[in-house]
Amino acid sequence: MKDPFNPGIAIGNIQLLDPAGDRCGLINGDWLPMKNVDGYMIRAQQRRVVGRNQEAIDDYNRALEIAPDNGDLHFCKGQTYVAMKKKEEAIAAFEAAAILFRKSGIERESAARRWIRRLQRSE
Repeated sequence: MKDPFNPGIAIGNIQLLDPAGDRCGLINGDWLPMKNVDGYMIRAQQRRVVGRNQEAIDDYNRALEIAPDNGDLHFCKGQTYVAMKKKEEAIAAFEAAAILFRKSGIERESAARRWIRRLQRSE
């Protein structure tokens, strides 16, 4: 399954293999590889792709408790709010991302600003 916001990434169901190489489980957005920012972000993206958006938001919030200045987390959280059709929450998340991108010199501020403009023009 392709992530609609990041078309180059295929995520969704993960097939795990046991040490012998046999299938041992199919996971649908519940796998938490590690309890850190990356682990929560991976699981949040998986959950978003399979439509478990509120659980994805919960994971982004857990990651933000660890790394509140991570613009990528705010950006992805904004994309999830877009999928949930929560316009104001999405705008707030993209605004936080844009500010953090600008502060850290990351060139993604313009992408966050485009999302904000797009959302402000929509009904």
